[in-house]
Amino acid sequence: MKKIALIIFVLSICFFIFSKESKIQFNGVLESTINLSHYKNNINHIPGGFNWGWSNQANLRFKTNIGDYLSFGFAININTLSGSLTNPYRLYYIQEALSNGTTVLNPNNIYGSFLSIPFYYKSTYVGSFELERLYFKGGNDYFDIEAGLIRLARGYGFAFSPIDLFNPRDAFREGRPEGKLAVVGTFYPMDLWKIQTFVIAPDNPIESRGWGFKFGAATIFSVKKLNFEFLYTLFTPEIDYLKDPKELGLPPSTQNDFTHIAGFSMKADVEVGLFVDMIYRFEQRAFRDSKYYGKEFKGYEGLEAAIGVDYTLPGGKVYLLLEYMFYGSGMLDWWDGKLDNLYSDNQLAGFKKEDWANYSPIGRMGFLDAKKKQLNFLRHNYLFGLIRWKTNDYLNLSANYMFGIDDQSGLLSLSLEVEPFQAFTINLTAMYPFDWYMLNTNWQPGEFGNVNLGFYQNYKVTVKVRF
Repeated sequence: MKKIALIIFVLSICFFIFSKESKIQFNGVLESTINLSHYKNNINHIPGGFNWGWSNQANLRFKTNIGDYLSFGFAININTLSGSLTNPYRLYYIQEALSNGTTVLNPNNIYGSFLSIPFYYKSTYVGSFELERLYFKGGNDYFDIEAGLIRLARGYGFAFSPIDLFNPRDAFREGRPEGKLAVVGTFYPMDLWKIQTFVIAPDNPIESRGWGFKFGAATIFSVKKLNFEFLYTLFTPEIDYLKDPKELGLPPSTQNDFTHIAGFSMKADVEVGLFVDMIYRFEQRAFRDSKYYGKEFKGYEGLEAAIGVDYTLPGGKVYLLLEYMFYGSGMLDWWDGKLDNLYSDNQLAGFKKEDWANYSPIGRMGFLDAKKKQLNFLRHNYLFGLIRWKTNDYLNLSANYMFGIDDQSGLLSLSLEVEPFQAFTINLTAMYPFDWYMLNTNWQPGEFGNVNLGFYQNYKVTVKVRF
């Protein structure tokens, strides 16, 4: 793995240096982050302690134009992790162990996932290499085709973008969206209008019989200061049509029927910016069985909708944003006051779901209720607010608050960004979770509270270099 990364990097440098034309582009970003956290320990209400982490990520991007109608590109991430930021390594280790156990018990199961750890363990750090993009694109003014490991970006939302199905971005802008193996054909009937068709490979990379593919089409156009996007996608079953996942040793949430998704996104660039982003998931299994991942299906579960406004105050130094999202497919309903219902008892491991708070966020992931589909949000109604103040050419201050309306928990983030000179920035971020449990331990922990997130306060210092 290290040799592959080194070869790609050296070739990229050579192409860049020895090219006689300016058609080759090589650039990247290096981020170095130090993380300090006051972590939560809920056993007998022990206050917890402090931990640290340090990560470095180099995102290297290469692109070359071959003639006038063809281009090729790739992007890689090289990471070093230490301290608390090695949690992804721990999570992959658990997943690999579970995968190997399943394979040994049933080696002929063609639906098994053969997970491996994409890390290597060295003195002072855990390293990883990730291929983020690998693609070619060819076409002319009327049509082009793009294929390979790519990102299919959708929607105009900032924190919430339900229509961004395939490479969803994190609401807090942490991490980079993963690429998907896909083929995208784009037609350009006229200026400011394009039509796309696409095919995305199954999430299970060893699936070879045709299940799990995603097909779809989208149209994107602009009318004066209005931008529109309409989307339709068909998700095929992950396993044989109507096959019981239990017969294959798979979680009950495994999809064995077709899903139709219709989406719409709009952004109006007027005096006050307005954007709308929504989808509806028509899951045939849910409508047929009147069950939605272990609970009664009522119809609203398929709806995800977000609406937001943004505005820049006169002078251009203060930016304001407010977004609301209804997340119909949340793992918990309004009447589920306890987060206990996310988990299921495991007698073999001695785990009781009401004791979930005694485990770290990663330690309890293995006890999530297999009937429930793991989602980005737990409940249904959310607000996100952001204010950003550009004090001068070198300093930016910002604050944002993610608020879960259903359980009144929230996560406050305060940020200071300094750019002493071009292409070099220093960012300081502080995060504070809030919920009712902080005031009275007899009340239930919230989604964005310190019990569920696992920390009281979190501080990060990030140095970013662009080249």
